[in-house]
Amino acid sequence: MPKPEPSLEIRTFRETDRENVIDLWRRTELIRLSEPPEDINRRLDIPPELFFIAEVSGKIVATLAAIHEGDTGSVDNLSVDPEFRRQGIGHLMMLKAESELSKLGCEKIVIHSE
Repeated sequence: MPKPEPSLEIRTFRETDRENVIDLWRRTELIRLSEPPEDINRRLDIPPELFFIAEVSGKIVATLAAIHEGDTGSVDNLSVDPEFRRQGIGHLMMLKAESELSKLGCEKIVIHSE
């Protein structure tokens, strides 16, 4: 019998996601193991309606923070679990951010990378 395809859901951040998001960020080296808690909290201080989480079968596999600044939006904290890369999840997260920022009147989007 074939295995069912895992379902991907992109949704907004919930406070109950905090520890799983931090764990993902550490595994993907978005944050260092030694990063102070106040820096991590600052990264998590994003309006939840613009902080996107991708889940596959209930597991958080990607994050993306969209920031709305007038007619300009920006994207930060895009992180995809190494086991789930090269499957288009990052692309879908970018499309979600672009769609939501467009609804808020953003005419251009800046992407931050490290």
